[in-house]
Amino acid sequence: MNKLARRTIANVAATVIASQAVFAEEAPITGATIDAWATELSNAGRWGENDQLGTLNLITPAVRVAAAKLVTEGVSFSMAHPLLTERAADNSSPFEHRMMATPERAGGWATDTWGLMFHGFAHSHIDALCHLAYKGKYYNDFPMSETTAEGCKNLGVTNIADGIFTRGVLMDIPRLKGKAWLDAGEGVTVADLEAWEKEAGFKVGSGDAVLLNTGRWLRRAEEGTWQGGYPGFHASTVPWFKARDVAVVGTDGGLDVYPSGVPNSGAPVHTLVLTALGMPILDVMDLTEVSEAAAERKRWTFPADRGAPTRIEWHGFGDQRDSHVLAQASRTHRSRSRISRSKSASMGSSWPSRRAASTALRYWTIEIAALAFNVTMSSLSSLMRRSFEAIASRWSRSSSSLRSSDRKVSSRSALSDRNPSISSSL
Repeated sequence: MNKLARRTIANVAATVIASQAVFAEEAPITGATIDAWATELSNAGRWGENDQLGTLNLITPAVRVAAAKLVTEGVSFSMAHPLLTERAADNSSPFEHRMMATPERAGGWATDTWGLMFHGFAHSHIDALCHLAYKGKYYNDFPMSETTAEGCKNLGVTNIADGIFTRGVLMDIPRLKGKAWLDAGEGVTVADLEAWEKEAGFKVGSGDAVLLNTGRWLRRAEEGTWQGGYPGFHASTVPWFKARDVAVVGTDGGLDVYPSGVPNSGAPVHTLVLTALGMPILDVMDLTEVSEAAAERKRWTFPADRGAPTRIEWHGFGDQRDSHVLAQASRTHRSRSRISRSKSASMGSSWPSRRAASTALRYWTIEIAALAFNVTMSSLSSLMRRSFEAIASRWSRSSSSLRSSDRKVSSRSALSDRNPSISSSL
């Protein structure tokens, strides 16, 4: 039996034990409970019948100003994990990065392409409100049918065009319980959250971003990857989020405790938070460093800044559609390996005349190959047609003017999750 198999068996056993312990202290939650809460906790219509921001409406100018005043030292910490490039038990879709052109081969130009499927437990991302539907509907009763292979018509991540800036509240439950990390399948309950409030000396309020540290990345670094359960929020915490008017919720895992303990509902917290509350989710964060910094300063609240997503207008639709973009982990205070998006190297306003034709041919051949690879990754045939038409148009313009232009190749997906940056300041 190999090491991973032994670890998996041990993890499954721990998951069952932890889950039983958690669920024993909670009132039984069933599918009927989730159905009832989907109605009772719903924010549909609270901010208007066409609202697409959901609980982000709770982040008022006053909330932002109060959050900004929490800065005393001017230091910042990323809360996004470095992109994982190796396939592992918890990473079935590694980040893929390819250089499509290097300066030596393309007359000074450098271009690249990348591919990534954010969902899962590997890559930091944000779940837009069109990420999950319940009984055919999204938040605010938008129909599930409006999301097609070409993207989300409503409730996409581009609604967060101005970014998110509010007070972040770190729920460091492993520290509360005197251990390095929570066990697989260990659910965080309302009792845990309120015990930590008392221990840390704060109270969660309207417009806050509640961020749960489970110690997941510390465990991964020390024990390696695993399969099976994950710690996370127990379903009973959702009414508490509603009562406290929480604006954003996030964890270093997949939000829910896995297994959830709710029959026929693998992710009840995801379901209720997205579809009833209308609350975006920050998944797979890395709260290790901010936890250490907060403990050192004995300060558990701070300004949390989630950068604005890239705006992409899909031709032929007239409204904003969504795609995945790279989760940027910009930690300048620690020397760690990063993979970042390369930018085209500018050669000035015109190409050298003697090499113009051959350089243009090589450059656009590479561009076409890069875009073809990207489109294949997202499996959108209609987008491929439009993209090649765009390339043909640009080729025509470049051939006549021999002028250089920078181009970024963005991957597109039918779902709307992206997290350019998540940071905190102290």
